[in-house]
Order: sequence, then structure tokens, then C-alpha cells
Amino acid sequence: MSLIFASAFYMVGFGYYVADLLPIPHVALALTMTGLLTGLNYIGAKETGGTQNVIVAALLIILTVFFLRAVFSVDIDNLRPLIPPEIGISGFFVVTPVLFVTFMGFAEIAAVSEEIKNPDRNLPLAVVGSVVVVTVVYCAVEICVVGLRRYNDPTMLSETVLMELAYMLMGRTGYSLILLGGIFATVSSANASIMAASRISFAMGRDGLMPDWFNQIHHRFRTPYRSILVTGGLTMILLVILGSHLELIAEVGAFLSLLLYAFISLACMVMRHAEQSWYKPSFKTPAYPLVPILGLLGCLFVMGITSRPTIVDFRNKLTIKF
Repeated sequence: MSLIFASAFYMVGFGYYVADLLPIPHVALALTMTGLLTGLNYIGAKETGGTQNVIVAALLIILTVFFLRAVFSVDIDNLRPLIPPEIGISGFFVVTPVLFVTFMGFAEIAAVSEEIKNPDRNLPLAVVGSVVVVTVVYCAVEICVVGLRRYNDPTMLSETVLMELAYMLMGRTGYSLILLGGIFATVSSANASIMAASRISFAMGRDGLMPDWFNQIHHRFRTPYRSILVTGGLTMILLVILGSHLELIAEVGAFLSLLLYAFISLACMVMRHAEQSWYKPSFKTPAYPLVPILGLLGCLFVMGITSRPTIVDFRNKLTIKF
């Protein structure tokens, strides 16, 4: 469910980007692209992965161009103070959960581990490498955004503020580049989320944790087609219900992912001492048990900050809609 909420979040973002060009409601655009991505995943993992590689490579090039142009125009005074007094440390922590949605990609790698070549080497490398690369790119771009326009500028509330800044720096060319980058970012993220979520429900069906109905492979495409269709369908239903509440989708998705990470941190410690004969991982958590303990406590802390407001708001939105 955390991945389905994340997919909806990315698709709403896609809708906002494209709606800036076309006079079409952003929810309609999001639903259309979700259907296309579901179809792509239905056809096969190889096609999905190849598309993903091209999209991510293009996105990194676009963000690098933006950074190299913007970094020399950054006003250092805009970065001070790091935590504005009117926001305070509590305000800083309140928005922290939303960021977890943008970092969910590394968990999706593990979800498709059965389809990875040489997983003993490539799986840890991909997980750790993705976190490092995304953190560096994310921070570099954010420094430019806040350095170009102060945090309390009303225009910072825009869903497409990066496009506006690119237009200011590079004119129509910069605007078009970031528009393309935004489309690439949201499409690639949703594509990976749909792929990973479908593999999870498929594996749960195989292990008896969900109905066996999910544990079916397409005779031609060799994909878990039922899981893929359910994942895409639930994402589209979520878009219809909450397609105009971007922040709420992000908060609920982040809450669910934090809950998942907390259980993973706990499971890491439990499995280490369970002494199961079949559990012999090739990669072990470094600095054990410090890392999983900090991971567990950190997730619980961030969940505790926003869990009640998010759940209440989510319940109210569903009640109003229905």
C-alpha cells in the first residue's frame, strides 16, 4: 500500500507538470499515464527496466545542467537561517515524513531481487548506491532552489517552482528542460513503484500471506499480471478519490513506508538471532546492532510526529468524498 500511495503521488505530480502545457485536468493526465505504465509492466520486466534506464539517465543529465547553471546564481543569504525562527525545529520535523516518499526507490530494488542478476553483489550495491546518488542530487537541487528564492516567497508554494526558476535562469529552454525532467522523474518513480508493488503481492500470494489468486504468471509475457492489474487499478482508484490532495497522499504514503521500515529494522534483528537454517544472507548490516536500532527508533520518532494528524485528515477526506 505504501508503494501504491507513492505511485499515486508521483502520478499527481506528473499531471501537474503536463497540465502546465495542456488544458487537461491533472487527474485525467495522471489516470492516463497510470494506465500506460500498468500496460508496460504487464508486457514484461525487461521492457520496463530498459525504459527505466533511459528515463533515469536523461533525468540525471537534465538535473546536472540545471545545477551547473543555477549554482552560480545562488544567494547565500537566502540559505540563512537554516531553520527559520517562525518555523522552528518542530516545523522542520513535521515536514520530514513527506521526504520519505522521494526516497522510497531503494526499497523497491529489494522487491524485485528475484529478477536481479548476481544479487549477492548487485543488490547491496544498488541499494546503497541509489541512496547516496539520490541524496547528493536531491540536496544539490534543493540548495539551488532555496538559494535562488527565499523559503517565505509565496511563489515557493507552486507545484512547479523548479520550472519557474529554470525559466528565470535559462528562458524557455530551461523551462522545457525541467518540464521534461519533471515528467521523467514522476514517470520513472511511478513505473518502479508499480513494478515493485506487484512483485510484493505476487510473492505474498505464493507464500500464502495473500490469496493464491495473485500467484499467477502470464503464459506469454511471464509477468505476475494479476498483481500488476490490481496494483494499477488501486492506484487509479486512489487518484480518483484523492487526486487533488497531493500533500495528503505524500503524508499517508510516507507514514506507511515508515511503518514498513520500522518492521524491517526489527526483522533484521529478529532474523539475526532466530538461527533459521535457510536464512544465510550474503550481506550483513554493518555496525550491528546500532544501525537497525537507530533505524527502528528513527522511524517511530518521525511517525509519531505526524501520524495522528495524517490519519485523521485522511479519514475526513475519504468521508467527504464518499
